[in-house]
Amino acid sequence: MTRIRQRRSRERRGLTADERKDLGHPATSRRPAPFASESERRAAWQRHRDELMAAHQPGERPQAWWAFESGAPPSLREPIPTYAWLDRQVAEQAAARVDQNDREDRRLAFLAFVGELTSTEVDLIRDGRDGVRRLALIAKATARD
Repeated sequence: MTRIRQRRSRERRGLTADERKDLGHPATSRRPAPFASESERRAAWQRHRDELMAAHQPGERPQAWWAFESGAPPSLREPIPTYAWLDRQVAEQAAARVDQNDREDRRLAFLAFVGELTSTEVDLIRDGRDGVRRLALIAKATARD
């Protein structure tokens, strides 16, 4: 009986900051995961999907979308590493090894290819940071030979 009450209580409340971070963009850290299991994480994603999607930039998706909905190859489903928990020198060395822009570009191309980008997103991408290059990437991904 207690376990059922705990589950219902967890379903009614909103996400904690750690849960929101884990579903949106989990940091590579030494902290314990905020969910007890992957099924609990998936259930939280399903309950809070719309609000998490609305909080992301055009052309980007929360990490949980990549994990549970994308159908993307494994190399695109893995979280893009962040190094905020490391000291500055280690972070710079790690960043040199990980080309984050390349991963983001491949994710954007995938979203375009599978038709996941809305016209509003494309307009916002065009007007945003590095818009011309990112639009060219979208055009290349959606070009039909």
